[in-house]
Amino acid sequence: VTPIVSGGVIYVMDSEATAFKLPGKAEPKSKAEKVWSVQLEGEFFASPVLHEGLLHAVSNSGDYFVVDAKDGKIVFKKKIESLTPNFYPSPILAGKHLVLTDVHGQSLILVPGREYKEVRKNELGDGSSATPMPFGKCLLIRGQKTVYCIGAK
Repeated sequence: VTPIVSGGVIYVMDSEATAFKLPGKAEPKSKAEKVWSVQLEGEFFASPVLHEGLLHAVSNSGDYFVVDAKDGKIVFKKKIESLTPNFYPSPILAGKHLVLTDVHGQSLILVPGREYKEVRKNELGDGSSATPMPFGKCLLIRGQKTVYCIGAK
């Protein structure tokens, strides 16, 4: 899982999510100061997304967590039952939406925020563990045999 750095704070997400304030200068004996830590359930392979002060993360088993980046409080946890577990691809922001993709080629489009708002579910012919990539007005998704370009009209 790739950490996120924003505003002098590094966020590390796994079964324990932790925020560390980075020192102003990198020196031989400088240390990061732990700001908060919270226990999350499950294994995490997908990297989180930081959007408007909220960390969005999905465990491999399909538990979707939203954590307040300021204090580490869990805003909500939701079991994603409309997708098959195995979340290796990382969630991404595409425009004003958050895209969660599983390894089976299913994607869930959400409105990121303090409440769970599902926009739609998409299914492709094949899946992979690759993270989708926004490209202009398209979303590029690499399947096992095909590269898909899903675009807005």
